[in-house]
Amino acid sequence: MGKSKTGKYITIYLIFIVLVCIAALAAYFGNVIFRQHIKLITEFFLIEGLLAVLLTWYKEVPEENTKLRLIAKIVLIVAVVLVIIGILLQVFMGIPRETVTETSEGKKVKVESSWIMYYEAAYHDYGNFLWYRRYPYYVETYDDGDPGQYLYTDYYDESGDYADRIYAEGQEP
Repeated sequence: MGKSKTGKYITIYLIFIVLVCIAALAAYFGNVIFRQHIKLITEFFLIEGLLAVLLTWYKEVPEENTKLRLIAKIVLIVAVVLVIIGILLQVFMGIPRETVTETSEGKKVKVESSWIMYYEAAYHDYGNFLWYRRYPYYVETYDDGDPGQYLYTDYYDESGDYADRIYAEGQEP
């Protein structure tokens, strides 16, 4: 008899996790950031893969083995609850919005982050539809989360170190 379905699914899932980790490390050391749609697709497959493995494991546990079946059911329920909480937190805390814009410096990816009384817009060099450059970049900060109340822009160099801050007219410290 060969491997169980759970064992096969775990193997496939672990291979996928290793590939995701390799891609993340390559991006980190390559000074790039994957675009939001790539991150969301990867998260989806990681979550769905985990739930598929746990559901398959639960289905493969014999009905006679009540203790293991109960443990499998509890693990599956906890995983589903954690996934729901994670999704709600991501939605509630806000997913940064990415748009490709043309600036005086060229094509940029504008990453807008906002939450209660907070709004920032970071501009990164455009790579392609899969990624953008991590450094150099600049961040525009706004007062009280209002895009109409520009405060200052922070500039960062090629290594990600803070380089300069330019204040809006009348906002200097």
